[in-house]
Amino acid sequence: MKFRFHCMGLPHTVTHIEYNACAYTMKVLKFCKMMKKRGHTIYHYGHADSVVECDEHISVTDNDVLLEAYGSYDWKKEFFKHNITDYANVTFNKRAIEELRTRLQPKDIVLLFWGYGHKPIYDEFKDINTIICEPGIGYFRSFARMRAFESWSIYNYEHGTNINSWPGYYDTVIPNYFDVREFEFNDKKHDYFLCLGRIDKCKGVHTAISAINALPPHVPRPRLVIAGQGDITQVWEGTLPDFVILYGYASVNQRKELMKNAACLILLSMYLEPFGGVVIEAGLSGTPVITNNWGAFTEIVVHGVTGWRIQNQAEIIWAIRNIHKILPRRCYDIARERYSLEAVAPLFEKFFKHCSKLLEKPGWYLEDKCSMDPDGITPFESPLPWEKDVRPKIAIYCEGKWACGRIYSALIKYARNLYDFTWYNWDVPDDNVAFIKFHDKFNLIITTSPLRPEIYEQIKDTNPNILLVDHSPLSLREYPVYGTLNKEHILKDPNVTVGSVEKRTDCIWLPTGVDIDKFRVLKRRGGGEEEERGASSPAPVVKRIGFVGCYPNSQEEMDSCPKIRTQNEIKRPQLFLDMCAHAGVESVILTPTTEITDDPAKIYGDIDMLICCSKEESGPLGVFEAAACGIPVLSTRVGLLTQIRSMEFIPHTDLSGAGDFLKTFISTHNLNDYRDLVTREIREEWSFEKLIETYWVPAINKKITVYNKTP
Repeated sequence: MKFRFHCMGLPHTVTHIEYNACAYTMKVLKFCKMMKKRGHTIYHYGHADSVVECDEHISVTDNDVLLEAYGSYDWKKEFFKHNITDYANVTFNKRAIEELRTRLQPKDIVLLFWGYGHKPIYDEFKDINTIICEPGIGYFRSFARMRAFESWSIYNYEHGTNINSWPGYYDTVIPNYFDVREFEFNDKKHDYFLCLGRIDKCKGVHTAISAINALPPHVPRPRLVIAGQGDITQVWEGTLPDFVILYGYASVNQRKELMKNAACLILLSMYLEPFGGVVIEAGLSGTPVITNNWGAFTEIVVHGVTGWRIQNQAEIIWAIRNIHKILPRRCYDIARERYSLEAVAPLFEKFFKHCSKLLEKPGWYLEDKCSMDPDGITPFESPLPWEKDVRPKIAIYCEGKWACGRIYSALIKYARNLYDFTWYNWDVPDDNVAFIKFHDKFNLIITTSPLRPEIYEQIKDTNPNILLVDHSPLSLREYPVYGTLNKEHILKDPNVTVGSVEKRTDCIWLPTGVDIDKFRVLKRRGGGEEEERGASSPAPVVKRIGFVGCYPNSQEEMDSCPKIRTQNEIKRPQLFLDMCAHAGVESVILTPTTEITDDPAKIYGDIDMLICCSKEESGPLGVFEAAACGIPVLSTRVGLLTQIRSMEFIPHTDLSGAGDFLKTFISTHNLNDYRDLVTREIREEWSFEKLIETYWVPAINKKITVYNKTP
């Protein structure tokens, strides 16, 4: 059965994809596209600049009307201006009525997407042989005889608050609908959370900021990107926390990029959200969500499957720390199966076929015969395509800052589809309590050495399956702080398996590298906006050399603290300063940040070269990161760097000549070629994604399998 639809646009916008900030404008645009593809006839009434898939576009408003009604304003920064009695609305309805009179035929369907703003059209044609419907009700005070609500939440609210109205057989719920092609699925997420929509307290933007700000001190805070219309000063008083990034209005392509790369979308609407379409857009990007536990969120967010619905501050903090448990593929599959144009179009067709009977016989008559289908009546919804989560449960027990924060964040990022991770940060007292309480619920515990004896003693009786990863060179076994595998009674536990970042013969090799998705090639320091560090850019001029570590401490400080002494003896910051002074270049100490989510450009973007002077290392991670960013690197011959074929090393034999070596190196080497060789090798062979797939995943699978077979 084919229909003739007369679709009313919004009086104050243009039915165009660039107006994606207006959910109701997008409903008009997508409905026309959705039903046109299914062979129905579409008439669109709207702004002269509209771009819509239809059989005929009828212009009933233009820029002159909008200018007279609202003046000149930037709707990408301010909220849309509108009032159902303003000049734009009155003009739109008057002209639309005139155009409808010349086109309406019996049994046509008139769709009023702007609710009460279109009521004059309803009043004009309600008594003729035509279906007039409000097809996407996400507002209050609906009025038409035939109504399709966005959610059961708004349906029940509307009827529950109107004591003079009973539900009718020509009211239904049909969810909002989305074009899958406008989004891009991605399961490799970046480390930022996203607020996308109106910057308004009613959208809970302030709550999202407060929640991240309330994370325990030693838990890394994700960056929070806030994109949309509005003024942040109306939402947040005082200085914004450093983790907040104000993006501004997001265009169609910018919106797609923000969505697909976000680790999570946060939408904490303070009112009863009638739908919340951005949640579905996130799903179509493979991005999980965190929402409140009211309104339409209870229908469109499958708790624990597509995101987390929270009830209080403790729950939102838990959700932020455990958003990686949600599988991007499930988010995508459910959004596509339930809310795509292809999924929702049949629901509208069934509803309008049902409504069309009113034009023939009164009541809720349907001429279709009852077939007694054993599968039952087809509901106004699609099935939920998910299965029980059978991923092995893995606890990560270690700190969340420094190198461990980077390494285990990458493990979660690239193996989340294989394992259900829970990260217990041993610097957070509550996490220690929780780890001891729940440790026996996991198939595997991954922890770093040294495993604290006081913790081990409290969990050993349950025979937990432990993969103990040594992140320090074996040569530093006896050093304070660095001391690692010196607890023989732990090593003798048959359920404890040792892995090492260092390549050794006595244990599993679990190499580390760099997350090249995060540490991308940076723009050349001092270059133009499009100039990146790479083969096409000029050879770098070395003026500033960086060093990841700490400034050299005084003898008194080293004598008072074994940790400080160890750092100075191993990292050798004074050697770095002496080398730079001898070579006549500026030295920059890059103090390691506890925030593993910091922008790489903030860490490495202001140096021309990076040097590692360490006596011993297992990595070092900073060299891998800088090289991946397209920065020339030099190092002593330590750790995993000895495996990099293109790497140049500071001679170990005569450190007194290290300054001469550096001076000669930067003056005689073709740094462009050298940089490109090292960067290419690091990015191709030492990416965390590749290392985790090649080394970590087989080791984890073997450890789980062997443990499960042990009586």
